[in-house]
Amino acid sequence: MIAIFPEIVATSSAGDVERLAILVRRYFGGAQTFAPKPDLAALVETAGLSLRFLGLGSEGALLAKDERGAFSIVMVVNQRLDTQATQFMIAHLLGHYLLDIQPIIARGEWQVSGYQEEICALARYCKQSNGTAATRKEEGREMRADAFAAALLLPRAMVIRAMDKLQDPAKVAAFFGVSRACLQRRLSDLGLVANDPVNFLDAEIRAGVGEVNSASAETDAGESQLVSPEGSMPRAYAASTYGTTEKMTRNQPTVGAPVTTPNAHSNSGITPKLEVNSSPAPGAAAASSSSSLRGMDRLREIARKLDKGVPPQR
Repeated sequence: MIAIFPEIVATSSAGDVERLAILVRRYFGGAQTFAPKPDLAALVETAGLSLRFLGLGSEGALLAKDERGAFSIVMVVNQRLDTQATQFMIAHLLGHYLLDIQPIIARGEWQVSGYQEEICALARYCKQSNGTAATRKEEGREMRADAFAAALLLPRAMVIRAMDKLQDPAKVAAFFGVSRACLQRRLSDLGLVANDPVNFLDAEIRAGVGEVNSASAETDAGESQLVSPEGSMPRAYAASTYGTTEKMTRNQPTVGAPVTTPNAHSNSGITPKLEVNSSPAPGAAAASSSSSLRGMDRLREIARKLDKGVPPQR
């Protein structure tokens, strides 16, 4: 026989899944109210639902039928699901019953209907939803049942205490009998830990070491250039980058004196030319010194010292 309690109905109607999960454990959990791994099969049967494990084309189903005032609620779970997915599916279907069916039964308006789960509820919960506006209402209902299932399996107060005592998410997940991904999503929902980075770049940016430098040099083709310190440039690096560097710097003038430009208010339409003073500074050493070379000359000198296969300057 289905047990309907006003406190549970009121909480379900308000959509407070955290409090609802606590009430369900308190009303139907018995000696397992505070158990980290409650027997959900016994819990749903205490609540008046029938639980069956069958080979289904879907992952689970829930059927509620009113036969002249005698309500029959049958929960069916795909027997091929693993233990963790099975536990979450049972809790998810129980959430559908409490949040979507029981309030209508309490109003005396329910006839015959139910839910069929086409995908694994645990897999859906462990990843963020990417639904469109057309499926927003249905996804909202599913996400609410998922949130209840997570709250039932991982009560907030118990999770906080376990994390404080064990100090290891892997041990906490094993303590509650859930997957690490399920625990991580639950911690994120509770605001106890940030979401995992989605890739290495995201991880570096969150750590403050991967910020993009807007002044990074790029070639005309948009390929970023790898820059190696001259003092530690390996032979393989010099050989592999010599051709690209030569093409980049070919015909580039040596920068010396400041650029001289026409009057900024000129309307002649003539593009100002870059004027360069290539004469050495007063007191400079002889041009034969490699330290006095500029631009391409200096790169060629370094490459010749590191790789004997580079042809001499012509």
